[in-house]
Amino acid sequence: MHGTKRMSSGKAALKLRMLGKVKTKQISNKSAPRNTVAPVSKTTERGADSTFHTHLRNAGNKQWPGAFIAPAQSSGNVRTYYSTGLPPLDLILSGEIGRGMCGGKIVEVFGDYDVGKTTLGVRVCKAVQDAGGVVVIFDTESTLSTDRMSALGLDVERVTIIETQHIETIFDQIEFLVKALQDRPAIIFVDTMSSVKSRADEGKKTGEGQIARIAKMVTEGLRGIAKPLAKGNTLLLCNGQMKQGAIGKWFAAERERNVTVGGKALKFHAIQSVRIDGYKPERVKAKGSRLGFVVTVSTVKSKLTASGLTCTLAFDTSADIATFDDARSVFKTLAKWGKVTTTGKVTIDKTAYIELRFTKKYNTDEQFKQQTHELLSTAFTQIKEQT
Repeated sequence: MHGTKRMSSGKAALKLRMLGKVKTKQISNKSAPRNTVAPVSKTTERGADSTFHTHLRNAGNKQWPGAFIAPAQSSGNVRTYYSTGLPPLDLILSGEIGRGMCGGKIVEVFGDYDVGKTTLGVRVCKAVQDAGGVVVIFDTESTLSTDRMSALGLDVERVTIIETQHIETIFDQIEFLVKALQDRPAIIFVDTMSSVKSRADEGKKTGEGQIARIAKMVTEGLRGIAKPLAKGNTLLLCNGQMKQGAIGKWFAAERERNVTVGGKALKFHAIQSVRIDGYKPERVKAKGSRLGFVVTVSTVKSKLTASGLTCTLAFDTSADIATFDDARSVFKTLAKWGKVTTTGKVTIDKTAYIELRFTKKYNTDEQFKQQTHELLSTAFTQIKEQT
């Protein structure tokens, strides 16, 4: 039996050497320390080139069809981006204005209640819709009205709402959607993972056992859809809320502040994870003072940029429904990134602007907006180098 194994592995090694003409040096087992792998000699120049890898992939795929691929074919590559429409957020997520969140991947947004998570999700849905994509929203809380979606710019006639609340069914439906949508630009927006429940817990009081069970189901569900999702252009955007014990806890560890009801499963599978917090109401100086608020957005995880990057987003609440104030978001992020002086002015093309004058010019002058974005990108590069 042992002799058969040695013969089989010897034939495989001989075949590989013939494919790439790899020169190896025979090393005595006695010379290698116990429980270590003996070093392998370097391949020849011919053996290390692309031709060798082509032969290697072809040979491997005869035994394991489709398993051996070139790096360009990897499902880990990002094929599609969907902008958030907010330049500061696009930058900390992907490093470039106009890119933002990744299609074919899982993205998590979490934070306390009423900090703009749903508003941000609908904003990204609008970007996908504007690109001719499909929008599907899981409304597990039954709070997303047509009036609100319309006010945030969505064409509600081109949106599908799913009101499933059971975690077992949600992932079956997501798997169905991913297969149905294939390569079409699309977003599946789950709002929110914090409201899901299991059929096994019907009629029971909420307890740690139930939370742990849901976290396990989320892990299994994400593991099952991650690969099929990566082969298409669908963005799976999941909103979540921090566990109550970590909200407002002054001395909470950073890891504890980043834990949601679904546990760590979403962060593990997500290519990008952002936390929204730091809610701060403020008066906005304009024609007649109006109320607004700002939040801080931080990258907890981003495989495209870095963790620990932050920006500031501003909201306008003068209407019935809070919406993003793009101009103020840019100005306040420039201030956060050190481009606004202590006197509250930012210099664009050798002219200093206070916030009120800046926002008016930003909303009416496309050239000024472009110059502002260039300054923002430069500031981001400097911030990222310091992170």
